[in-house]
Amino acid sequence: ANKKRAIVENLKALAETANQGNMTIKAVFDQLHELQEQWRNVGMLAASDNRAIGDTYRYACDKVYEYIQIDKELRELNFKKNLELKKELCDKAEKLILEPSIRIAIDGIKQLQEEWKESGAVSREMNEVIWERFKKAADQVYARLKEYVETLKSKHDENKEGKLNLIQQLETLTATLPDNNGAWQKMTEEIETLLASWKQLGFAAKKDNEELWNSFKGLRDR
Repeated sequence: ANKKRAIVENLKALAETANQGNMTIKAVFDQLHELQEQWRNVGMLAASDNRAIGDTYRYACDKVYEYIQIDKELRELNFKKNLELKKELCDKAEKLILEPSIRIAIDGIKQLQEEWKESGAVSREMNEVIWERFKKAADQVYARLKEYVETLKSKHDENKEGKLNLIQQLETLTATLPDNNGAWQKMTEEIETLLASWKQLGFAAKKDNEELWNSFKGLRDR
């Protein structure tokens, strides 16, 4: 009887500790199962003690189970709130796929990724589903960036080739200097035509722009 009374007291202490939030749900389960195993191993009580101590034991177990149920409901509520937040982040990420400005889209998706990290856990069955939805939208935004960069590089390369061609034309044009005013006037007009074509081409890659312009300008100044 004394062993079973001690088990009941331990169950009461477990319920109190659990309700104070000092234990994980797994730790509560493990300790509860251990105490129940101890109860079974003690054996039967005398009839005079069996009912009273048994009722106390069942009441103490119920208090532990009550905590577990409350904890479960709170976790489910938290999972639900987190899921709603993650759905909102997915909605925002999907809208960024159609954002005209690449810079705004990329800055936006980076911000959403940071918010996702802070959005909390969801239920196990929803975790992969909602993550795949968000990841799909983010991947599409970054795919737009990749396409934009590749297109920009192609345009830069095209502009570089065009400017190298203009430099070559200018080198050919200025290889022999004129010997009369009419020829000077004609050369000046042709150089200005090349300059106009240069301005229409747009930029090459940043690392090439200054060198290309210095080459063209040097020939023109000469």
